[in-house]
Amino acid sequence: MSIPPERIYGLGTGPKVEVLKQLQSKPEHSGLTLHFVEDRLATLKNVIKEPHLDKWNLYLGTWGYNTPSEREEANTISRINLVDLHDFCAKLNSIVPTLLLFTYKERCEPPKLEEKNRSI
Repeated sequence: MSIPPERIYGLGTGPKVEVLKQLQSKPEHSGLTLHFVEDRLATLKNVIKEPHLDKWNLYLGTWGYNTPSEREEANTISRINLVDLHDFCAKLNSIVPTLLLFTYKERCEPPKLEEKNRSI
């Protein structure tokens, strides 16, 4: 699967809550299902605090910068879905052509092995 680079947002794009607001306000995104994958629970909580962002489907990537206790807490918040890397990669095809934010696409591809070292 190929996602155009202009459809992937990450570090350096700006404060995430503001980027989400900007993206959902674009006319070309009207009617799309919006997905935000994040590895920090605090960021997802900030999104939830913004009523204007209620249309976003929120996911906490369990492979990222979060702890088991944060994942347990996220599991109690109805707006947040936990997603592991395997499921995230499997679901990429099901959410295209919707708007995908802050993806971890590079981690879904199998690692390249060098000829000299065949182990990972």
